[in-house]
Amino acid sequence: MHGMTRRSFAGALAALGATLVTGPARADDVDAALERLRVARQGIRTLRGRFRQVRRIGVLATEIVSRGTLTLVHPNRLRWELESPDRVVYWVGPEGFAMTSGEGVSRVAAGAASRFAPVLGDLLALLGGELGKLRERYELAVSDTDGALGLAARPRSAELAKHLKLLRLYTGKELWRLRRLEIHEKSGDASLIDFQSFERDVEVEPELMKPPPE
Repeated sequence: MHGMTRRSFAGALAALGATLVTGPARADDVDAALERLRVARQGIRTLRGRFRQVRRIGVLATEIVSRGTLTLVHPNRLRWELESPDRVVYWVGPEGFAMTSGEGVSRVAAGAASRFAPVLGDLLALLGGELGKLRERYELAVSDTDGALGLAARPRSAELAKHLKLLRLYTGKELWRLRRLEIHEKSGDASLIDFQSFERDVEVEPELMKPPPE
């Protein structure tokens, strides 16, 4: 996620168009939307999307733009690569979180912090997994615009809300296809990711989904 330092990206994870419904969403509306997404995502092996990301730094009133590629391999591996000038790659997997940059490889084990590991699963669920798993940790609201869905997730717990204000996801009319992802942090910073292309069930080299040895 563009322009994020190691600390800001890990902090966002660890704490981790359509106009979305405001106020409490009806449970049956959310249930129906999640079921539609579940059916659309059923059987997916891999997802890969090219994106343009804008990182808004609230305190500095500035924006940093980058481009990259998201790759997700079911059930539990995510690779988020930013191109030059950033040249940073993030991995999420069952063994934890890792990143590479000009400073080398950094890792955080899945069990290193009780509040860190579950949010990694939240990100995987949001992008391509079982969204129903988020309901215990987030208040969900939905919208439907000509068949495309919008989903907003606000933290339920005070611990999550210390760092994370809102997650938003927008799909295409093919509901497995991601169109936009937004991560709004409590600090006022935000990452706005627009997907310019998106594919499913592409071949992915297994070594791409794991960080290199330190």
